[in-house]
Amino acid sequence: MSCVTHEQRTYGAFLLFGFAYLLPYSSVLAAVDYYKAVFGGRFMMQLTPFLSIPCLALLFMRVFLGCCPNDRLNVISGFSVLLLASVLAPIAVNPGFEIFVGVTISIGGALAQGSLLAFAACAGRGSSSAIQTGMGTSAVVAIFFRALAKLLAPTLYASLFIQFGITFVFVAVSFALYQTWFVKLEFMQDLLRIEEKTQPEMGEPLISNELAEPRSGLKDNLWTLVTLRALLFSATWNFFVSLAVFPGVVAQLPVNGLSDRQLQWFLLGMFSAFTSGDLIGKFLPSFSQLQLGSPNLVAFLVFLRTAFIPLLLFWRSRPANPVVLLLTVFFIGGTNGYFGSMSFELIAVVVPDEKHRAYAGTAVTFFVLAGISLGSTFASVAFRQ
Repeated sequence: MSCVTHEQRTYGAFLLFGFAYLLPYSSVLAAVDYYKAVFGGRFMMQLTPFLSIPCLALLFMRVFLGCCPNDRLNVISGFSVLLLASVLAPIAVNPGFEIFVGVTISIGGALAQGSLLAFAACAGRGSSSAIQTGMGTSAVVAIFFRALAKLLAPTLYASLFIQFGITFVFVAVSFALYQTWFVKLEFMQDLLRIEEKTQPEMGEPLISNELAEPRSGLKDNLWTLVTLRALLFSATWNFFVSLAVFPGVVAQLPVNGLSDRQLQWFLLGMFSAFTSGDLIGKFLPSFSQLQLGSPNLVAFLVFLRTAFIPLLLFWRSRPANPVVLLLTVFFIGGTNGYFGSMSFELIAVVVPDEKHRAYAGTAVTFFVLAGISLGSTFASVAFRQ
């Protein structure tokens, strides 16, 4: 039996979960194109909080009501729903149907992403960073495929056809490579054994007597939430600050000495700076030497990110130097990715009991999505022109 090292597990999670998320990200980009065509650009900012509702509702059930069925089944179900949304997105020509597709994507994301990150919390330190890095890579690759499709095709339908064709081929090749490289290393068996540590032994009841009692289960869950309070704050506030300023406020910033044509390229550069910084930041905590050991320190540093909001508001009235602005946006993305990953990496430190780590991972995911929803709502209301 081959021994799987931590580095192989990290890279395997990066490959498997990251490339799998190309499909839902492509669906979201296709839906955005249609929303813009039908409603205009403003509607997507207003719709973002709405699409978070079913995602938050599902995670709320898992966090506060204790509805935590098998995570492996949730991952399969979530990706099935996301695949359905991938098929529906190109034919979403009716406004009501577009909203249905958006909600479908949100529900699939709640099932798949919430379960994956909960699963990573049980797999050990480094796994959460690898999975989130894979998701971030998927977003960048999906955007690249979208831009390439638009260059190759003159019409919206043709570009979407090319975009999904490239995506499906890329995912198929990625999984073929995965089968070749990692099944021989018994990688999946090793991951499944990690999850089975949190499952009941053969012959034991699916729900222990302790957790079968509603009061005991609720008390356990509440105590876990109290124990996680620093990480829950970090997860919420980190993404609140990021969504409050990016992309809405950043896209409105005036820049010194640029023509309209140059400004369009500069906006693309700012988006690239944020996503590349976010991607690098997500991956850094996978190295133990670059991890922070204290949840309270993470919470304090996340709170300091609040300074980005008044800084960018100041630059709305006074044009900034392009280089300074690019470096600032890169730093915003880098800190967003780093502290986002650290919020999951420290679960194993705060919750040493493996039995509660999957629940803790789901709880942190809920507060991440709450921060995203609150930040996008704040941006759409406070910075509306």
